[in-house]
Amino acid sequence: MYAASALATLALGAVSVAAYGEQPTSSWKGSNGATVVSYLTKFDNVEAGLIGSLPVRPISPLGPYNSLSFNLNALNVGQGLAGVKPQSAPNVVSFDATFQPLEGEPSFTSDFDDSIVDSFNFKSFYFGCVLTNVETAASLTDDCSIHITGYRNGKEVASQDGTFDDGSLLPSASAAMDKVTLNSGFKNVDKVTFAINGVLDSTLDAALLDNFSYDVTLKKGYSSITA
Repeated sequence: MYAASALATLALGAVSVAAYGEQPTSSWKGSNGATVVSYLTKFDNVEAGLIGSLPVRPISPLGPYNSLSFNLNALNVGQGLAGVKPQSAPNVVSFDATFQPLEGEPSFTSDFDDSIVDSFNFKSFYFGCVLTNVETAASLTDDCSIHITGYRNGKEVASQDGTFDDGSLLPSASAAMDKVTLNSGFKNVDKVTFAINGVLDSTLDAALLDNFSYDVTLKKGYSSITA
């Protein structure tokens, strides 16, 4: 995996744009009167730590950011001159075979302490895979597919596979991410999980994800996320 960066979990604190990381793209009243807030989450406001000139593997997952809590590692991959290029530089989120035994299932959710979000609509994201490499800031790309599952109140309500093709018959030195547009089942979920498909790929690969597009529906009594 790309060697990585991430500070300890970002504290949610007051309900503010600053605490949540990035400015929402828009907001409106839903059909039931609840406030809906839209995000394009690029993870680029997460501070990155370096040892020398190399990013370092995160100590803990990202945590609360842009109204949801991410059980994914935040990585600084720079401009992506080698390996998978971030959809927006410099940061992505990631997981690999070493992640789940330490941190649990790769996921993001609206169910966490002090959350003001009832549910969210997961619309799209970008991703790619690299051959796991914990020592350097770059690794060869690798074709892969990932399984995405949506939940509501602990029950599975949606699933879909996404495919990354680096455009080469062999692992490549550099490739752009591929976009996954989620099906309508990912509306009004409160948790989404990720897994790399295949025994070999799930052991050898790291998945890098970027530019999550989603709308969150605020709980009753909350009308906005204020700066």
